[in-house]
Amino acid sequence: MITSVSLRNWKSHNETTVHFARGTNLLVGIMGSGKSSVLQAICFGLFGELPVNTARNAKLEDVVSQLSTDEFSEVSVSFESKEGEYQVKRRIENGATTAELRLNGKMVEGPQTRRVTDYVERILKVDYDLFNRAIYSEQNNIDYFLNLGKGERKRRFDQLLGIDRFETARANSTSIANQFLERKKDLGVQFSSLKPEETKRKLEQTKQLRTRLEQEIAAVELDSANLQKQIVEKSEQVKKQKQEQDKHIELRDRMNNYSYGLESVKKDLATKRPHQIPGAIEQKEKLLEELKTQISEGKKNLRAKEVASREASSKFALAKKASEDSAARKKKISELVELAKTFGSADSLEKQEKELREKIEDLAMRFSAAETVAKETKKALGELERPSPKCPVCDTELSEQKKAGLVSAKKEILQKKENELHSHSSDSSKLKKDLVQVSQQLQKAKQISSQLSLLEEEQKVVTEASLPLAEVQQLEQKASSELRKQMDELESFEDKLRLTEQELRELGMIKELTVKKENLELLLIQAKEEFTKNTFNEFDYEKVRKALEDLRVLQAKSGERITGLHVQAEQLSQLASTLETEVKNAEALEGKIRKIEETAQQLLVFKSSVVETQTILRTQLIEAINYSMTSIWKTLYPYEDFTDVRLQAYDDDYILESKRNDDWVAVEGIASGGERACACLAMRIALSVVLTPNLSWLILDEPTHNLDSEAVRTLSTVLHEHIPKIVEQTIVITHDDSLKDAASGKLYRFTRDKAKNEATSVLDESGG
Repeated sequence: MITSVSLRNWKSHNETTVHFARGTNLLVGIMGSGKSSVLQAICFGLFGELPVNTARNAKLEDVVSQLSTDEFSEVSVSFESKEGEYQVKRRIENGATTAELRLNGKMVEGPQTRRVTDYVERILKVDYDLFNRAIYSEQNNIDYFLNLGKGERKRRFDQLLGIDRFETARANSTSIANQFLERKKDLGVQFSSLKPEETKRKLEQTKQLRTRLEQEIAAVELDSANLQKQIVEKSEQVKKQKQEQDKHIELRDRMNNYSYGLESVKKDLATKRPHQIPGAIEQKEKLLEELKTQISEGKKNLRAKEVASREASSKFALAKKASEDSAARKKKISELVELAKTFGSADSLEKQEKELREKIEDLAMRFSAAETVAKETKKALGELERPSPKCPVCDTELSEQKKAGLVSAKKEILQKKENELHSHSSDSSKLKKDLVQVSQQLQKAKQISSQLSLLEEEQKVVTEASLPLAEVQQLEQKASSELRKQMDELESFEDKLRLTEQELRELGMIKELTVKKENLELLLIQAKEEFTKNTFNEFDYEKVRKALEDLRVLQAKSGERITGLHVQAEQLSQLASTLETEVKNAEALEGKIRKIEETAQQLLVFKSSVVETQTILRTQLIEAINYSMTSIWKTLYPYEDFTDVRLQAYDDDYILESKRNDDWVAVEGIASGGERACACLAMRIALSVVLTPNLSWLILDEPTHNLDSEAVRTLSTVLHEHIPKIVEQTIVITHDDSLKDAASGKLYRFTRDKAKNEATSVLDESGG
């Protein structure tokens, strides 16, 4: 049983909660007041989808209320099961949906909507499709089937029973079987064009040609291998002859090089004087050592002279700077003496500072005394100005005349003291300014005195320690002269050294040329002897090389022959492969044709099975529905004129019939509005009982459509008194206020001012 549904920001509802009970529950209100939104919310809450007709015309985002600033919508549906009370909650926000399922308050699934839906369907044993077909009758649908044409009614009723898929399967199987047979015909034409027997004969001929070609290739490759063996042998002979040729050329080139080098050396020696070499090298080497020793000593002396010169220059620079600093210091001393005269002596300034401090302290004491007298006078004046003042001396009552005399005297004293305070304050300020000025002058005079003492002491020290500047300058000039003299002497030694080294290199070159001449003469003799012994013959070498080239030409021709044969063999292999493929394709096509024919036959058998199964299932379902309607009708319809009701299936239609006087007649033709409503309601209940035996729910949306007032009264009685005996819970949506007496469970009234675009308001009128 559904116990409650809550809506938040759902279409016209801001926050609405509706509780349901067993029996018939009614939601009454004008059109557009939000009644059907509750049933749509039940469907969405349980299965995550809107009812079929609603879903065709609206997007899921459209259910989010436009009456609130919140951008989400939420639905909660609670229902009872044998495990306890389940609550499923779904939320739509930003185009996405989340869900959760709770059992007795504990979450058992979520937030994936599909998983929650699957869980709910397992509990209820009803899915979204079956709920829409068997339980939920949408707006104005209670006698919907009676108003359809017979072909459309047959199709819609098959959909309701869930057997329309069999009709679709039958039609599809026929269509597919025809397609397969047409395909078989096309493939038969294609198979005939392939000429499989002729292709097999060509394939066999191609394989025989390829076998003969492979034998020829093997023979030519054997000849090529023998040629390759001969080429290797000849190549080895040519290699040896080539080595002999290279050695012959190398010996000849070596003799030519030695001869050219020897002539070049002889020419170089002709310009020299080789007879001067003995003794000259030793003499020059001895002179070279002496010059190196002299240069070494000269460099030592030069470094000493450089040190002495730098010291003399440094002393002169220091002496010059000291002289300049002394002059600047004397000038600074003179300036400070003149500056000190402008400030006076420090003793005189200290005395002035002391006198000023004493005067300031004296003024401060006199200011304090005058201030005390002024305060006491003000206090006495205050006492005198009070009512009935007394004498401050004898504590007796003062007469007005005496009081006036005392006040006048006190005011005169107060004025005098205030004048003194002003005068003291002015004098004190002036003295403080003078004190600041004298203190600053005293501090400056002390700084000048300190600087003078320091400068005079520095001047005394510098004067006692310094040499005369002229004497220091003379020493510096002497050191510089000795340094230049030493540098000139060292430069002379280095020039002699460079000349001696050059002469020594010349003598060494002559010696090297003489040795080189002797070596080249010896090498030339050895090369001539080796060249004479070399046995290389140019004619023999050319003969062997020509034979090798002939063999390589034959080998190349053999290789070209082999390549050509391989190309032919490859072409035959490709042709054989193509033919094999054509044969296989023909065989595969033949097998495909057989399989298509078998499939087409199977589809025709399947079509017959589907038709038979559909007929059996339709018969069984109609029997179950009619059995249920017979039981329901006795409770639902209390009158004697129609004793039973049934649904009759024909080849092209379903007819709802009622039994009167043992005759079955179509309800559509003879029944009144109330009788039609009862018959359709019985059929609806039977569908629910047969198709959803696990539940006992019935949901009707605007069932009074097309009913007259008498039919509405009959329907109201049936819903209130009879249906609760058959169905555990019925939920009815209606705008017809006369149907409110049908409620045996809860009764809710829905109101809404659509002109002002207000939210739905819900009132419980169940009366306890």
